[in-house]
Amino acid sequence: MKLKSLILGGVTALLGTVSGFAQNVEINFTGSTAFRSAAHATILDVLGGQGTAEYCYDGSTYGGSSHAVIRGQFNGKTYVVRTSWSGSTAGIASVVDQTTVNVIDETINVPTTAGAMIASPTFKAEVAQFSFSDVGVALSSRPTATLGGGPVGVVPFIFAASPTSASATALDNMTDQLFQALFSTGQLPLSMWTNNAADNPVTNPGTGRYVLPFGRDSGSGTRATTLAETQYGPFTSVQQYGLDPVITGGAGAGNPVTGLGTLGNEGQSSGSTLRNILSSDFSNVGGENYIAIGYIGAADGQTVINAGGKALKYNGVDFSIDNVKNGSYTFWGYQQLFSHPTIDADQQAFDSALRAAIPNNLGSNFVSLTDMNVTRNGGDGGPISPN
Repeated sequence: MKLKSLILGGVTALLGTVSGFAQNVEINFTGSTAFRSAAHATILDVLGGQGTAEYCYDGSTYGGSSHAVIRGQFNGKTYVVRTSWSGSTAGIASVVDQTTVNVIDETINVPTTAGAMIASPTFKAEVAQFSFSDVGVALSSRPTATLGGGPVGVVPFIFAASPTSASATALDNMTDQLFQALFSTGQLPLSMWTNNAADNPVTNPGTGRYVLPFGRDSGSGTRATTLAETQYGPFTSVQQYGLDPVITGGAGAGNPVTGLGTLGNEGQSSGSTLRNILSSDFSNVGGENYIAIGYIGAADGQTVINAGGKALKYNGVDFSIDNVKNGSYTFWGYQQLFSHPTIDADQQAFDSALRAAIPNNLGSNFVSLTDMNVTRNGGDGGPISPN
């Protein structure tokens, strides 16, 4: 009996060990859509990299997808990391309040080492422990919250104009004054940029054009950064277009927009949605020739440029990574990574590894903190000074 008991006890202990070892560590990320390409690249890197880690996603590309699941080995354990990008301030609220976000269900949509693109994934609700954010907590809807973390990089933004602006060569600059006028009224004549009376649709309806403002919703850190940087006021209401735009062939790639509406103080829920709208052709919307302008992360803005749109100067300065580093181009924010105070040791270990790996996975549209020659003072939209 003793020997049998010992054997059974040993088997039970062994099974318990195996079961414990097989336990997955689960982590959920939400927040900034502007930083999602770098976030996805870094998570994959920490979990073993391309060809080793398994992943699936719901966008046309892994980097630009709104949801993804990445599974791999880290610290001797299997980690399942899910992402659900909802916007920076919305993400902060989700982590602070511990409300659920929709993530891809990896038990139904199975990750692979080649990366599985899932056109119509099955979702499930999970609580997020981490949120990437383009802005600090003070500009979120939970301004007094206490979260762990801090800056992990710099995110540049641009003002992008739709492909219809190609002939309007004088439309090449966005100033704080023009921004405030455009986004408070909901439209401005092109002549405000060109100083050409023929571009004013009020006095010259045959040749004039209106410029229409497009942007993000109130949960977006990109929006909060923009409103702070332009001195408009991060919580001031805006007037934006984009309600159910009718775009023949779908948004993007110069496809013609045939119908528009206004959103008032609301906007698009993600940078990917906004970039596709701005990439469309506004030259014949119900017989009217419009130009669309929106604020967007530089990574998403490249899609608009590739479709024939253009990046505008900001206060007379061209966007470039060097101009961001040296302080002449000021339309940027610190990318923050915030964590809930109750994360466990396994989640904390992953957090530390992720922060260490981010500088090597930023790509060409983001800047590491160590490469910056300037510092922003006093929070988002604050003055910039040399290091």
